[in-house]
Amino acid sequence: MIPLPQALLVRFAPAHRAAAAVVSELPAYQVALWPDGWDLQPDGGVMVRDTHAMAEARRWYRLAERNHSREDARRVMSLHGVFVPPAIVDMADRRFVSEQVASVAVQLVAGDWIKQRRRRMLDSPEDALAERSISWCGSRSACDLEETDMSGLLRRLVRLCVDERLIPDADYRPCVRRDDGYGIRSYHCTLEVLLDRYVRDRVGDVLRTALIPWNRSVVRGGEPSVVIGLEVVGGRRIVK
Repeated sequence: MIPLPQALLVRFAPAHRAAAAVVSELPAYQVALWPDGWDLQPDGGVMVRDTHAMAEARRWYRLAERNHSREDARRVMSLHGVFVPPAIVDMADRRFVSEQVASVAVQLVAGDWIKQRRRRMLDSPEDALAERSISWCGSRSACDLEETDMSGLLRRLVRLCVDERLIPDADYRPCVRRDDGYGIRSYHCTLEVLLDRYVRDRVGDVLRTALIPWNRSVVRGGEPSVVIGLEVVGGRRIVK
């Protein structure tokens, strides 16, 4: 590895120190659930939700239980860099009354692991903060929708956008497929309509914006992946 010139090191040092200061001050529960595993509630409470790493760890633990080999699961996860203590994984969907209570809870069950995790984040604090910056959630992202609910929501948003003249009035045909493959429920929505490609692209942009209150971004391997994906495709002309 070629060392950076001293001038560049001096230039980048303030940004590095600023990022390190932010990471050092993060509450323990945020370090444990980094980058996208919590929602702050209006009353100051904390709702724990799955991160990609938690979902992957859950899959390994379930496999280990079938094979009666929990220690092997921990060793394999550590090799792949996805280890999360089972007590943290089990906190998914739990609500704490405050950030302080959430931090105390995670430190009681995984204090040493959280210290190690913070040290790793401090090795490259800019990257850690950048990972958090690509995650986002809508105000209603905690809603647990089924395929029929998601299809109904999509139909309502289409009708609303048509009424507001944001998209053309046409025969929109939604299809929703649920995917639990990563342990985090996501939806692949396809909207079929007989419009030209340019108009379909505009319709997709409008509806993806309309879906934001129900959507969120999950960070997987350092890249954002939306929970509700939408594709607008060309429909087939109906022959009468």
